[in-house]
Amino acid sequence: MVLGEAAWEHPWVTDLDFPDWRGIQELKRFRIRSLSSTRFRDDALLRRYVSVRPNIWVGDSPLRPYRDAVLHLLDEVRHAKAMGDSDGMDEAWVSTIKSVDALIAEGERLNGRRVSIRM
Repeated sequence: MVLGEAAWEHPWVTDLDFPDWRGIQELKRFRIRSLSSTRFRDDALLRRYVSVRPNIWVGDSPLRPYRDAVLHLLDEVRHAKAMGDSDGMDEAWVSTIKSVDALIAEGERLNGRRVSIRM
């Protein structure tokens, strides 16, 4: 049998690179933990989860606009915290978490299925 222009694609091949997959996995774990523990509701900690690190997140990934949006909202959280505006900080944190959820959803969409995590 000769393969034509449309070669058979393995069902596990996705549009999500492995470093991005790892980033989504860690971010999803962080998101679940932040729901149950206030220790994980920290803008500096979330910034570490979203920033490019070795073997986590590809620099020119299709998820980059989503990561940039989270980082921008984290800057707003930091600014509100520095100004002592607790209401503004709460609003910015809620917007940040919604943006994190959008990043996770887009990563899972590119993956073709949910990203499983290990706790």
